[in-house]
Amino acid sequence: MREALVEAIEEQGLAVSNVFAFGAMLDRTGPQLGYGASPYLQAETLQFCSARIAWAVVGEGAPQLALCPLAVSIYVERARPRDVSFSFRTPGTATPARVQADALLRSVVGQAALLGRRHWH
Repeated sequence: MREALVEAIEEQGLAVSNVFAFGAMLDRTGPQLGYGASPYLQAETLQFCSARIAWAVVGEGAPQLALCPLAVSIYVERARPRDVSFSFRTPGTATPARVQADALLRSVVGQAALLGRRHWH
């Protein structure tokens, strides 16, 4: 499914700029902090940016630079090892540019889910 997410991002004419190995970080730090096993078998966050949306959000206000890059997480929970899930932080819909960013995130996740079902199920 990770490949489906990358493909969905690339279909938008965008590129993954960073992959954060969230699950590996939890696995690595949990014992030192007194936590048990991570709730994830796998968990990563893929970051990407649209220059068009970046210009739109900062055009509405310079502090909105924190909305970029956009990010989608893909994960498999230990309790549900057969299910792959996506999640993302919505930028909200308070302004036209935030609506565009939210729509892009939803489109990417929807396309990734379609591609995943087509190629891997």
